[in-house]
Amino acid sequence: MPSFTALTRALVLVLAFAAAAVTAAPAELPTSPAEARAHLLGAIEEAKGLGIDIAGPIPDDYTKFDAETGRYEFAGGSKAGAWARAQLAASALEEGGETSGLQKRASGVGLGMWTGTWCSGSGWYIPDMNYGTTYFSPSTAYISVGISGRSLGNWEQLDFSTWTTCPTHGCSPVACGQYLYSAGTYTPPGCWNSMSYTCAKLWLY
Repeated sequence: MPSFTALTRALVLVLAFAAAAVTAAPAELPTSPAEARAHLLGAIEEAKGLGIDIAGPIPDDYTKFDAETGRYEFAGGSKAGAWARAQLAASALEEGGETSGLQKRASGVGLGMWTGTWCSGSGWYIPDMNYGTTYFSPSTAYISVGISGRSLGNWEQLDFSTWTTCPTHGCSPVACGQYLYSAGTYTPPGCWNSMSYTCAKLWLY
């Protein structure tokens, strides 16, 4: 049984978004430590209930794999989506001192983008983001986002944007041309609800 101190550290990490990491007030965060921990444990229990080894590879029911970016796409209700959610939850719990059953396998930052709230529904997941690469979908809007692996480090920032609107007839929207908000240094692993976005980029500032 984790100590009260360990649980507190985990919940402080999850709720730290509200204090400093996510700028421009774009996010809906857990309203209490109990709600925060319920989201984390619920994701892990869901994966285990489906017979998923969260420390193993992603289940093979994903719909598409992009070898260039390392991005896995999955449908709502898939084992691949449940596995991806469990990566976020396990990383958040482990940074707070709890044991989740998932051993860290990389030092990078993973990213998931979902069409439903609290990292549900269809979406995609990339286990290890590359600096400066813009990850986006030209036709899908996402309303929740998750980070796995570790907290964002010194000078790291994760920007979210969307396609620009076209105010005049005949003009063309610009991909990822409308900046929305950033998750900055020390943003911990976990999931949060977001204003609608289509693009994400990790970079060093």
